[in-house]
Amino acid sequence: MKIFVTGGGGFIGSNFISKLQDEHEIVCFGHNTNYQDLKKILGKNTNLVEGDITDRNAVNVAMKGSDVVVHFAGPAGNNACMKDPAKAALSHTLGTHVVLQEAIANGVEKFLFASTQSVYTTYKKRPLPFIEDITLEPDDLYGALKAMAEYEIRDSQANYVILRFANVYGYGNGLFVSKTGGAIGNFIKSALSATDITIYGTGEQGIDYVNIDDVCDAMKTLIVKASIKREIFNVGSGKLITISDFADKIANLAKEKLNQRISVKKLPAPEGSIWPDRLMSIEKIANKIGWQPKVSIDDGISEMFDRSG
Repeated sequence: MKIFVTGGGGFIGSNFISKLQDEHEIVCFGHNTNYQDLKKILGKNTNLVEGDITDRNAVNVAMKGSDVVVHFAGPAGNNACMKDPAKAALSHTLGTHVVLQEAIANGVEKFLFASTQSVYTTYKKRPLPFIEDITLEPDDLYGALKAMAEYEIRDSQANYVILRFANVYGYGNGLFVSKTGGAIGNFIKSALSATDITIYGTGEQGIDYVNIDDVCDAMKTLIVKASIKREIFNVGSGKLITISDFADKIANLAKEKLNQRISVKKLPAPEGSIWPDRLMSIEKIANKIGWQPKVSIDDGISEMFDRSG
């Protein structure tokens, strides 16, 4: 297949390309931000094309002959969106509109869209687990923009698959581990530098973490399944782990592997920094395509710890 990918310079996008480039022809379309890093790991089957997803003509030319479009592009996470709300809105709304319309015009067989658990909620406590057909109630900018993009895709004539990701972590191809951060990455950095791990609040907040390798496997399966179209799937671990639990796991790894004693310290949480548990059901994707996450949180954290040192 020929696969047109937007946002391939990001954490999930770059790992997705790394996994599929030996089997498919890839066109990676974007702002060239991380292309020098990507060139170190990408082979001859991947063509890096510089362009803006709001530029209809550039998208059309680069997309010609593609069988599948995979749309990752746009600032990832609410903090990134809030740094430049106008740019985030332009990318997630107009950018998605352009890529979607060009996919339809080019007769693309399947349109995969990377969405997020934030379309369900971020701050509001709702019954768990979230299933795909409940009402979307986004309450941060990132979730709202992704929900708007979803609504346009769902109202279109495209053969779409929308994937709502939980918190994605892991070492993956190793290119962007230091840049993606997140609680797990930050805690590992602290442990490797022999400094204490700091938790804000009680540490009892439950988080759904899914490994990057499992995410890529789910997408790889969905791309080749022609029967799967006009569907929405949650992609998570199906389990919650508290911040305290994975902080303790990382501290134990530091003791076991480096003979370093790392303390886990709890500090008062800044206002608005603690959210309710968010767990997504993965029953639908398991039933439809037989996908289940394979990488345990213990194995995933251990790999990150070993390979980041």
